[in-house]
Amino acid sequence: MLNVGVVSGNEFSPLVVERLTDHGAVIHARSAPELGQERDSRILVSCADRSLPTSKFDLVLSVADGSEHCCPRHSPDVVLTETDPALLRNAVDQLWENRLLPFSRNKAAPRPKHRKGPAAMCPPDPAWPATAARAAERILRTSPLIVRVDHIGSTSIPGLPAKNVIDLQVGVANVSDLDQVSAHLDAAGYRAVPGTWWDAPTSYQPEPEQWAKHLHVNSDPAQHVNIHVRVVGSAGWFFTLSFRDWMRADAGHVRRYAAEKQRIASKYANDVNALNYAAEKKLWFRDYVEPQLYAWVDSNGWRPEKREEPHFMECSKAEVNPNTVTAPEFSPAATRLPS
Repeated sequence: MLNVGVVSGNEFSPLVVERLTDHGAVIHARSAPELGQERDSRILVSCADRSLPTSKFDLVLSVADGSEHCCPRHSPDVVLTETDPALLRNAVDQLWENRLLPFSRNKAAPRPKHRKGPAAMCPPDPAWPATAARAAERILRTSPLIVRVDHIGSTSIPGLPAKNVIDLQVGVANVSDLDQVSAHLDAAGYRAVPGTWWDAPTSYQPEPEQWAKHLHVNSDPAQHVNIHVRVVGSAGWFFTLSFRDWMRADAGHVRRYAAEKQRIASKYANDVNALNYAAEKKLWFRDYVEPQLYAWVDSNGWRPEKREEPHFMECSKAEVNPNTVTAPEFSPAATRLPS
């Protein structure tokens, strides 16, 4: 079941809801549907009050919304800007065909849809942090065993070109929780990528078991998300967070990484997938990143920020500076879901 919220509050929202029902969506009377509820239609539409966090739904859309949102957890995933009724209906039709219907099918499919195409670099997008924050909070709701979720990878580094794919790191307390959290993610529509997954061990921490992970992907065809499930404190978990913060701390590293990414992407621009791109990028990590990163960690005494109390991301109108704000403040890292 795909739960779609339509932000209420203006004269255009009823038209959007009506058009969605014309396509076969089922209207839910309550504003906060229960995840996993069985319905005849695979797409359930609810009126989303502005006070509700976006993570209560799989996707939230708003119409002609010029209002300011206090934080990503209350901002919609899609804003339809058309105010002419005919144009607005057409925009809803396009959204249904190109996003909602494929989203619903992907979520119901037993295996993830294969992502094709080479690694295509996009300019840095200021929307990536908010997109990651919404995705992270949705993922937090899938399992009480998730310790924290962090925005990682190239889209978490300001000023760095990247593939338009959000990478999130899901932390669990121990190895025995990996399988159960993966089952919870899969049940929520975050499909497990088949196979055994691990990151390449570094010469500084060569034990293979320290680099094991589970890999999942989301179901939204318009915004891909990769979900790396790792044990908190493992070498892979530590390396990923320290690399992100090391890059954020030095614009020179960002420029060098951007040049290397573009060089490799251009080299394999005609490939059918990004496998060669990923493999060659590992060489740069081995030769350039490893020696400097571990030296930086030691000299600065870097450690991942810890949270003492469970929480979701707080609402704040304060401007977020991604160069200095750490991941738990930048995205909704939490230790446990509120009961």
